[in-house]
Amino acid sequence: MGGPGSGRKGLSVEEHKRRGTYRRDRHDRRPKQPPAEVRPLPNPPPDSSAGDQLVASVEAVFELDPAERELLRQAGRTLDELQRMEEVLRQMAPVGLGSAKQVMANPLLNEVRQHRLLLQSLLKQLRVEATEGTQTSLASVVQLSRWQKEHRANET
Repeated sequence: MGGPGSGRKGLSVEEHKRRGTYRRDRHDRRPKQPPAEVRPLPNPPPDSSAGDQLVASVEAVFELDPAERELLRQAGRTLDELQRMEEVLRQMAPVGLGSAKQVMANPLLNEVRQHRLLLQSLLKQLRVEATEGTQTSLASVVQLSRWQKEHRANET
């Protein structure tokens, strides 16, 4: 019917108005809305990130083999990224409009959820648990699970 890719030239706006087929969402020549603002993640303060504190608190108590040290380093970076994303999310609306003007959740919510699951998985592999009463920030003292404590005690 003359649309893009059909090989036919479309009707002019005036012709659509004359025929009564004018649709503002399709035929209006006004510029489209700019995309949503993309905000960069804030840089964490040096030497005081929650990830660095997590790594330091675990390494202060336990000797880790290289594989455990890498998992712990990844968990620290994931925690830092998670906190930066949560900070940006606090400044943004949790819902917005999609390309078809439908209400949709902020895509950053899904990324935050995925980072929480990744952090949980990494800490589970290390058998590290947060002490009671802590939330997302694991910068407080961490303790190893009962199994790992017994495992480490049997090795020495």
